[in-house]
Amino acid sequence: YCSHVCAYCFANLNDRGRQADIGAVMRFFNELPSRTSQQSHLVREGYPILFSNRVDPFATSNIRLSLPLLEIMRTLDIPVAIQTKGGKGIPEALDLLGPSVWYVSISQLDDTLRKQLEPGAPPIGVRFELIEQLRQRGHTVIVGVNPLVPEWLPGDDLENLLAQAAKAGAAGIWIENLHFNYKQIDALTPAERA
Repeated sequence: YCSHVCAYCFANLNDRGRQADIGAVMRFFNELPSRTSQQSHLVREGYPILFSNRVDPFATSNIRLSLPLLEIMRTLDIPVAIQTKGGKGIPEALDLLGPSVWYVSISQLDDTLRKQLEPGAPPIGVRFELIEQLRQRGHTVIVGVNPLVPEWLPGDDLENLLAQAAKAGAAGIWIENLHFNYKQIDALTPAERA
């Protein structure tokens, strides 16, 4: 579960009570040399593990698991790519990682709106600082305007976001529209709907 509690988070809407199966993760790493799955083959070939698409590894709820997992992956020479809005433990993570790809999500520039949409996530300015810090340490950074909602980036705000991302050192931008399936719409709380 991700304590950034973004109102639009598909993973939280799909299963608010989900928890990591650390036993399964550890079995994957322990059995990696003998596993025959496609995922095992790709990891053995040096493809990075995406850390994470369904939960922010630096959210308060996840950092106690994220850092040990990153340390294990470093020990096993498994490269990672990271998706995040930022949060706790990033300095420690940077000490564990060689150059990698980071996807930093920014969907608005108005921090008052951010507090409504992403109440547990770091402020927008902190995310731009994270991009600069990552670039200074040799990481590649992509900014995810995910989701892109015109009402959240009115007027010239999208252009301003792109300019700030470029100035901070982002190598590119990925854009995704807001989308919900019917199950996710039904799972929205009244506050999330608002």
